[in-house]
Amino acid sequence: MDRLRWTLIAGLLLLPVAGHPEESSAAGVQQYTPDFFQRFYPQTALDMLERLPGFSLDTGSDARGFGGSAGNVLVDGARPSTKSLDLEEVLARIPARSVRWIEVIQGAQKAGETAGQSVIANVVRETGRSSGAWIATAIREPDGLVYPAIELSLANTVSEWSVATKANYYWENFDFQDFTRTNRDASGELVLFQDESAPRKEYSAFVATEAQREFDNGRLTLNTRVGIFDRAEDADRIGYRGRFADGAPDERLRIAFDREQEELELGAVWEQTLWETWAFKAIGLGSLVLTDQLTKVVDEVPFGEFDRSSRFESEADQSELIGRFTFSRSPWRGVVPEFGFELARNELDRSLTLSRDDGAGPVPFELPNDNALVEELRGEAFSNFVWTINEHFIGEFGFAVETSQISVSGDSDNEQRFTFVKPSLALNWKPRPGAQVRFALRRTVGQLDFNDFAASAEATDDRFLAGNSSLGPDQTTSASVTVDLRSERFGALNFQVLHEWIEDSLEQVVLPNGASGLANAGDSRFWGVFGSAFVPLNGLLPGALIRAEFEIYDSEFDDPLTGESRAITDVDSPEIEVTFRQDLVDQRWSWGVFYRAKTESQDFFTDEISDSSWGENWTLFAETTRWFGLRTRLELRQVKTREFPRTRLFFDPDRSGAFAGSEVQLRERGMFARLEFSGQF
Repeated sequence: MDRLRWTLIAGLLLLPVAGHPEESSAAGVQQYTPDFFQRFYPQTALDMLERLPGFSLDTGSDARGFGGSAGNVLVDGARPSTKSLDLEEVLARIPARSVRWIEVIQGAQKAGETAGQSVIANVVRETGRSSGAWIATAIREPDGLVYPAIELSLANTVSEWSVATKANYYWENFDFQDFTRTNRDASGELVLFQDESAPRKEYSAFVATEAQREFDNGRLTLNTRVGIFDRAEDADRIGYRGRFADGAPDERLRIAFDREQEELELGAVWEQTLWETWAFKAIGLGSLVLTDQLTKVVDEVPFGEFDRSSRFESEADQSELIGRFTFSRSPWRGVVPEFGFELARNELDRSLTLSRDDGAGPVPFELPNDNALVEELRGEAFSNFVWTINEHFIGEFGFAVETSQISVSGDSDNEQRFTFVKPSLALNWKPRPGAQVRFALRRTVGQLDFNDFAASAEATDDRFLAGNSSLGPDQTTSASVTVDLRSERFGALNFQVLHEWIEDSLEQVVLPNGASGLANAGDSRFWGVFGSAFVPLNGLLPGALIRAEFEIYDSEFDDPLTGESRAITDVDSPEIEVTFRQDLVDQRWSWGVFYRAKTESQDFFTDEISDSSWGENWTLFAETTRWFGLRTRLELRQVKTREFPRTRLFFDPDRSGAFAGSEVQLRERGMFARLEFSGQF
């Protein structure tokens, strides 16, 4: 909490020095032309956003539906009409030469599009111009293996359509150079030591296209994204009973994992002006994700001799259909209103097949709810208002009512109905040009992962979880204060202090059938501070700057298993990134250092606490455009060996019982190099 206090004090001390923006086209709007980004040699709009002073890209939340998951970027004044394609991919398919300028907007300028965001970036594109960008990368692993990645972005005009396309392919190999597991009993005596090799290979290939044209006094936008993802991992654990690696091993465990995923999304947006002052917008989205996953486990006890095997196979077909319709008006007496409704249908059909073979042939076994068909129908009516009170104050008001029905069929049938009211309120105060303070209250409803309704098996941790057909979404009431300061001389600072009250939190519990699984386990709280800073160092070092981003969180949950207070599951904190960069414009060279601080997280299962850590990471980079007009960039990542320790604490029969032992995983990964060539056409 001391760090939170000092961060707030530093921000308030900087408030008086905020000056006028570099270039202003409207109140609270800074405009950055391509000339500002030229020293960074950007290839795509994503490169430009990453260099935007005091701006941190927010790709959106997992809130339900389309409207509640908005990020903080607009393209040509509108939110990208896609859900599976995140903002990074949307921006990466816009070549830098297609960008006319980028606006940084303090506070809401229009209702609905970026609800809940305090600072928004609007990428304004050139029209009728053909351009492209490409990136080819070679990555060298610590073990000497080299693998590729390729991206191609193209913007052009076909007939009367403006088309933007991005295609990407990558293949990756990942392995730890040192990976050991040490298991001890409750008294601390060594039970098992394992020396593990777990190489992971994955590849991904996707194509995403947006086509847009003026049509019948309106504008039609079509989106599509299609691709495949595959991940395979072969773990080989050499075990020594009651001793460290000394002589011949006692046993071996082999785990072969493969996951194939195919994805498709189609979308259409129709926008039209009605009666000169009103605008109508209709969005239709459809997505399909097909996943096949297979895990094979073989035990050799003693080493080299078959003891038993297991096989876990799952299939999941998930689909989503969304229709969203909005009516918005041009400003009327300082008020910009929006009204609309959204309809959605979600479905997941998942099956899990488990079997074991002790030498006499495979024998199937079952978990509760290992087969489930989950269907959700949801409707929402909403209204949003932006009220420009005067030159210093802007108010934002929103109200939505959602109703839904979730039905589960298969091994455990169930049907639930929910109704939620979701108000929001924000006040933006602009005491002087380049400065904004935002106070916000908002209530949201979380998006359930339908996979949690069905059983799952995790072979690497020897964990089996039952499905729960009675899950409901959590609900969050959040209060925040955001300070955004911008100055041509001093750079930019943005930070937010946040507190959330969460009802019906989702945590692992012992279900009524006696198995472990996810459930709505009670209420919790979550709080923290996060933000970014962009500090030019021209007075000290010409062409140099420091960019920093930070997230520091804490939480509290009353555990029904132990009756004690603890953190909520899977909160990574702190997350701190600092980049120093110097651009030698005349020499057409740049160099810098990137630092990521150590991050920690805890996961709570019914009979286990898992503490994970991602060690600090140092990266050195240099880039130039001196050769052939291309941008050439060399990165040395993890120049200091990065550590990934993990400690698992076990309890019997659950965390309310006695301590039963531990497992300590020590993982290390050394330096790898990344050589990237990129250009525009």
